Formats: sequence, structure tokens, C-alpha cells
Amino acid sequence: MIVNWKKALFYIACTILLSITIYNVLPRDMQNMVYYLAYERNLEQVVDAFDGSGNLNDALDERANDMGTRVYDRLSFEKKLVGGEGGRFMILSDYRGFIVNLGYIGLWIVIIISLITVVGAPPLLKISLLLSLLMILLHRSWFFYEPFPYLMSFLACVLYQHKYFEENNSEEEFAE
Repeated sequence: MIVNWKKALFYIACTILLSITIYNVLPRDMQNMVYYLAYERNLEQVVDAFDGSGNLNDALDERANDMGTRVYDRLSFEKKLVGGEGGRFMILSDYRGFIVNLGYIGLWIVIIISLITVVGAPPLLKISLLLSLLMILLHRSWFFYEPFPYLMSFLACVLYQHKYFEENNSEEEFAE
């Protein structure tokens, strides 16, 4: 894959510079609103909770409601293992909500399917797709109830293989 890195870096730098310029031209109250929407609303309490305890569950609890954490904590290991509570009621949107609904067995099935979708991908693409799927699992696990994450991974691998095939096999080879 041939990439003009200078041109790509130029466009990225122009986009960042334009964004900063637009942000600085905005009135102060709009700047505060943009900052609130970009950082404070979602991340400030989560980062503070993680820094305070160093525990991922404490950081995730910051965004969860009390009912969801109580339901997750009251489930026995056997119920979590076999299939959770079943149904698709939404209590927690992170991996714990997935375990409440489908159990550890369902979680392992999702992990296995995710690994199968990236078989044959080059290492960098494989790592990026698996990290994307991990981020979805930690943040919005209900995406896995639909085929979109798997389709995204499969499509990325297929498109990469197609592009690789096109670049390495010119039309002259087919003519022979």
C-alpha cells in the first residue's frame, strides 16, 4: 500500500489547526460547552475514580447505575457461568451487563467468534480490530447482540486481502 505520508500529515495538521482556530473563535460560553461535552461529561469522573483506586470496576461503576451493579453482584457464579439472567434487559452497558444477560459462556463465544473473524489478517490489522472489539466490550457490550462488530472485522480483513491481492498481482500476470 503506497501512502503519501507527507500529504497525509499535512491534512491531519490542517484539520487540527482548523479545529483549534474554530474553538478559539467561539465565544467563551460555547468553548465551555464544547469542553464539557468532550471531556467532563464522560471522562472526568471515570478518570478520577480509576486514579483513586486503580481498579477498572470502580471506574466502570462511576458510569453505571446502582441497580445494575447490585444485580451483577447478587448473581451467583453458576448463573453468571451458564447464562446470566437471560433476556435483553439493559442494566449495565459494559462487559458486566453482557455477563448478566448471556453469562461467561456467551462471553467466551463472542471472544471466539471475534478471534475467528480476524484469522488471516496481518498482525497490525488483527491487533487494531481486536483492540476495537475489546473497547466495544468494555464500553458498549450490547453492540455484540447485533452482527455489526463481527461484520466490521470480517469486512476489514476481506478488504485488506483484496487490496493486497490487487497490489501484488498485476494484470500482466493474468494475461500469461
